[in-house]
Amino acid sequence: MRFFEFLLSLHRCFSLASLFFVLMAQVIHGLGNEMESVLDVLRESSDASELFNAGYVNFAELEQASMDHLLPQGYDITESLRNTPMPKLGKSRLGQILTRFYEESMGGTETIDKLNSIKINSIYKTLEGEFDFEAISKKPNRLKVTATNETGTMILAYNGSEGWSKGFNEESPRVVQDPHQLRRLSKDARFNSHLLYPFQKGKAYEYLGVLREADRICHLIRVHTKEQFILDYYIDVETFLEVKLLQIDKLGHFEETELYYSDYKLVEGIPIPYRIETYIAGEWDSLFTAESVELNAGIFNWMFNFSSDDFPKKSF
Repeated sequence: MRFFEFLLSLHRCFSLASLFFVLMAQVIHGLGNEMESVLDVLRESSDASELFNAGYVNFAELEQASMDHLLPQGYDITESLRNTPMPKLGKSRLGQILTRFYEESMGGTETIDKLNSIKINSIYKTLEGEFDFEAISKKPNRLKVTATNETGTMILAYNGSEGWSKGFNEESPRVVQDPHQLRRLSKDARFNSHLLYPFQKGKAYEYLGVLREADRICHLIRVHTKEQFILDYYIDVETFLEVKLLQIDKLGHFEETELYYSDYKLVEGIPIPYRIETYIAGEWDSLFTAESVELNAGIFNWMFNFSSDDFPKKSF
């Protein structure tokens, strides 16, 4: 099982920048004026993209250009602004789309401020078989996932500073030491989406225009991260819910991963995707089907730490 790849799909459930998925607009087969209005947006896209990564020699310059692009006129970057999940943004096309995205897809500022943790129980189907799955996540960057079948239990966790894992056939867990797995784990364990907190350090945005994806017409927003990943968010132009997430590892250690989101259901005012289908390097990899989602479930920091008492040695 490509467990680290699957973490990306979970992150999508936990990431509030994308807890939105009711892909209800059938834009390709839409009727009458509704379809025409969507096609008008599509025709505009070739001139509407906002690319500014060309000519920047390092990530710091790209990051600064992104902040300047999103910052409202007359505003300065402050620590308070960096720590605001849905700040006021400038009048650029990207700023307007992100603002609408926050309003339509995230449940609003008050909902996001109150959200502290998520617990998900689901069925996880892969080429290797079917697993019962439980995941817990807590602000700001704690994540623990457990998969169980007839062969045993697999665990992968991140407590905010270190990761640890236990395989199906392993008696006790081990610390994650591979630098590239840690690079990805630390990114995917973040509770909030990369589309929230747009002025936080460590990422840069671009708006790439409008295109068709999965029988929908979507805005395409690209996020560059300091961990050397590119995340392409495909957002439905009518519902402002996420249709697809494409992840590319610029260092080439992880294969290209595509996530398709559907079957959205409202959970305490937040649209949650109950179905996530994953493709890796163009090939089908897994299907995640949520059975229950609980917000603010009474999750504590110690739950993400490894304790040897949790894995008693077998006695003979």
